[in-house]
Amino acid sequence: QSGADETIKACVGKPTACENGTGELSAAITKRTYLASVKLPTKQSDWSLTIQEGPRTNVSSVAAQEYMSLTAMVNNSGTFCNSSATFDNNPLFFSSSNLAVNYDPGIKNPDSDVLEIKLVSPKNSLQTSLTYKSPYTATNPFTSQSGISVNPTNGKISFTPTKAQETSILATQIKETRGGIVVGSVTREMYFQTLSEQTSPPTF
Repeated sequence: QSGADETIKACVGKPTACENGTGELSAAITKRTYLASVKLPTKQSDWSLTIQEGPRTNVSSVAAQEYMSLTAMVNNSGTFCNSSATFDNNPLFFSSSNLAVNYDPGIKNPDSDVLEIKLVSPKNSLQTSLTYKSPYTATNPFTSQSGISVNPTNGKISFTPTKAQETSILATQIKETRGGIVVGSVTREMYFQTLSEQTSPPTF
């Protein structure tokens, strides 16, 4: 682990249950950062670097409490160097029912590669996808007015959730291409909870 834990609240200024608060409590998650160094032994066009943790938090749209598996692809077969896309903003964790969400992950690509961003199936292992309960799917992971829209170049996510107290998981993949060659990709997964309807969106 690198650095201290960071608590991210759905409603800034309100205490969480872990803070022994009373009255109206804020939902919250703990952000934890891990760092590691890996030396690749040979040149290859499709190295997969995978981390697996779990079991996951129970969510209403998923069939079982499975593990979380995230994979980054690295292409070191050429003479180029590549830095993976990064995110300036924390993952989206909370929203309110019947309020429109326009979430910007703040994707940055230091190499100015061509980015292709899309929703993908969350994984519980390198080969196995998460199992959603019907009617939920990887591209429709929670109840909303008209589905989820993901901008394929900047990753902005837009939707309007309609079912309060619903929890789900969604994942996006960011693929980098340079001169027609895929040089790398990363996957980001987000746990999402719809809170009861309120008059203004929570602060992220």
